[in-house]
Amino acid sequence: MGTRSDGSFKVTVQQIIGGEDHTVALQHEHAESNGKTLDRDGALAFQLREGRIIEGREFFADTAQGDAFWA
Repeated sequence: MGTRSDGSFKVTVQQIIGGEDHTVALQHEHAESNGKTLDRDGALAFQLREGRIIEGREFFADTAQGDAFWA
C-alpha cells in the first residue's frame, strides 16, 4: 500500500476495544496519490484464541472510496 500510494498511506489507530475472544480497533486511513485522496474511517475486528489472532476482518464506512483510490 505504501508503494501504491507514493508513500503517503497512513493509518491512525483511534481506539482499541479488547475482550477475551474478540478485539476491535477503530482506525482512520489517509493517503494521496495521482490527484486522488483516500480519507476514511474503518474498523478491524480480530478473533482471538489462546491469546493469538486467528482471524481478522476489515470494515469501512465507504468501500467505494477505497475502490476508487486503489483502482
